[in-house]
Amino acid sequence: MKTDRNSLQPPVNTEFLYNMLLKAGDISSFVKEHSDLFQSTDLSIYLAYLCAKYELKNAKVIEDSGINGDYFYQILSGKRKPSRDKTIRLAFGMKLDIKETQRLLNCSGASELYPRNRRDAIILFALEHRISIYETNDFLYELSEPLL
Repeated sequence: MKTDRNSLQPPVNTEFLYNMLLKAGDISSFVKEHSDLFQSTDLSIYLAYLCAKYELKNAKVIEDSGINGDYFYQILSGKRKPSRDKTIRLAFGMKLDIKETQRLLNCSGASELYPRNRRDAIILFALEHRISIYETNDFLYELSEPLL
């Protein structure tokens, strides 16, 4: 059964974790005691998690993102680190929401999408409105911005 995109929430929200962190007496003990509350920042782990969460087929992600299949599998296995644009293409291919896309970018070591950047604003709009990567590239082209 497909999982609802909003149903897998961590048991402790970020603000609560932040407050616990500030009140902790010893950082080593805190990290050890609460290790289950920290999110993985490994891109390949997060990609595998998202694929499992949404029951995504690799072939469909490859098709919808327009990324070369061999390159996709190298990213998935952790052998390659994608560029920011390739990471965004993956987000489109996986039909991620903005929050998941920002996390994916963070895991890949790339900067998050920034709404004051004209190109990023176009991409954010497209993600929010579930526009395909191909239509998004059409918008970028029409507005004289580099394609993904």
